[in-house]
Amino acid sequence: MLSLISYSMRLSRKLLALSALALFLTFAASVDVWAQGASLPEVVSGEKGAWPAFLKAFKTSPENVKGVPEIVVGVLNVVLGFLGLFFVILLTYSGFLWMTAAGDEKKVRTAQQYLSYGIIGILIIIAAWAIANFVITAITGVVY
Repeated sequence: MLSLISYSMRLSRKLLALSALALFLTFAASVDVWAQGASLPEVVSGEKGAWPAFLKAFKTSPENVKGVPEIVVGVLNVVLGFLGLFFVILLTYSGFLWMTAAGDEKKVRTAQQYLSYGIIGILIIIAAWAIANFVITAITGVVY
């Protein structure tokens, strides 16, 4: 029985690793699809597409220099995005716990607590984003 469990865990780790690799390759190898403009040779040569725009964002020419509000908004979006991802994973995990509780009241209570923590966390993240967006828009006058 123990060898079956260890085999199952190894198999699930391999499937998780393969899924992560497939997801990464899906997005890493994607090419912009535009109705007009970029043909395949232009994208491959690096003249047009997402990659030149990505590289241009990190060059320090005067038109690419960002002000403090843009940097703050960017950092906030990244941080709140990762926190949101964490709480969505927590919600998924709590659902998994609840489904695999098999009638055990302690496991169900734990899953319900995780579920409530995940919902409260997502609500706090949405409120934080709305407040930060409102304050930065009120101070700078620019809508992000």
